[in-house]
Amino acid sequence: MLVAVLLAFALPASAAAARISGEGSLGRTFSGDGRLLSDLDEGSKDKGSTVISYGERILAAGYSAKHPFGIRLAVAAYRPDGSLDPGFGDGGVVLSNVEGGMAAETMAIDSFGNIDVAGPSNPERPFGPTRVARLLPDGRLDPSFGDGDGMTEIPVDMTVAAVRTDRFGGVLLAGAHGEGGWPDGDRAFAVFQLTRDGAPDLSFGEGGLVTLDLSPAEHDGANDMMLDGFGRIVLVGGAYFPKEGPTNGTTGRFAIARLLPDGTLDTTFAGRGFRILPIRESGAFATAGALDVAGRAILAGRSGNQLAFAALRGSGRLDSSYGSGGIALHHLRETLIPADLADDSHKRVLTALEPTGSPSTPRRGLIRCWRLRADGSLDPRFSRDGRVSVRLGRYLGTARSVALQPNGGVLLGGWAKLPGTTDTDFALVRLRGGL
Repeated sequence: MLVAVLLAFALPASAAAARISGEGSLGRTFSGDGRLLSDLDEGSKDKGSTVISYGERILAAGYSAKHPFGIRLAVAAYRPDGSLDPGFGDGGVVLSNVEGGMAAETMAIDSFGNIDVAGPSNPERPFGPTRVARLLPDGRLDPSFGDGDGMTEIPVDMTVAAVRTDRFGGVLLAGAHGEGGWPDGDRAFAVFQLTRDGAPDLSFGEGGLVTLDLSPAEHDGANDMMLDGFGRIVLVGGAYFPKEGPTNGTTGRFAIARLLPDGTLDTTFAGRGFRILPIRESGAFATAGALDVAGRAILAGRSGNQLAFAALRGSGRLDSSYGSGGIALHHLRETLIPADLADDSHKRVLTALEPTGSPSTPRRGLIRCWRLRADGSLDPRFSRDGRVSVRLGRYLGTARSVALQPNGGVLLGGWAKLPGTTDTDFALVRLRGGL
């Protein structure tokens, strides 16, 4: 097991981060310079998808691929200084050989400190079997979950984009339910609920499954899920409609829905339980969401060649104080999508930005983060212009997840690779945030 700490020759984060101290600068108490690469098993291909801060511990999850093991569930635990936590798994790392494979796409911590991870058996085939595993705080698989081995398989065809645990210990999964095969079959917003012991919750929806067809097209899907203080389920994603005019095809729009804890639509939200948002540019879709301290739902995604953010009040109405009529658009030259969104308890949100496709050039291979103020504008207190780009030395990286630490630190998790190789490592970056 190897852990590679980026050396001092790594290039500076960005021109904006030349100011060594201040919000958005690298948190140098973490791994010496705020940047860390982890090779979980020598000769393996490791990709991190999600990161969580829990107490004094940082958890990163994804998968590790290596012959002859195939695709193994991978979870790593770090101490505040970036060193691996020896009290977790094997020296800080869990590599679990799941029959048929498993890649963690998303992660949640329950009220007992147990770790729930969910994802497909093969990350290249997200509509393959979806699996959920529960790890105890020390990294052991929980024998009380699933079939006695700490794992369970969802008995329906669905992708999984988010996992959350409710106040009663149940496990909620959100994504897209598919029929007719992947990627061309019909898809709809989907939520599946498991009981605390990992069995389908038959009191939720139909056999544990709730699906929502929000548009006449066939490719709708939820890309994120939040739970509010009342236990209601907020889903964000994309809904697709036929294009207007002589051309055929569909165009996407932001979509948000709110369900009651039993899975029924909450009709107090926008009058019918869901809303399709009027983004100006065509081809819009929401990829991430968060609930801020004011109770607003913040959605992030793309709209044409712009990054788009929207703020909705608890009633489902757009917040007119946000951007223009509730929608803030930001132009950019590159093809980036918000991979994750987090609220920092000051009505500000941070987003981890991911390039579409694999990072292949130094310009694309950056760990990127933006911070937006309560009105949807970029926050100049965060690295002077609200945007941070971090280089990883000779490695090309991508951010997949963002998490906030109790001390205000900002964690970005993802993966990185050396140019000209297929070898990849878990990547973590810590930025100074501000309380």
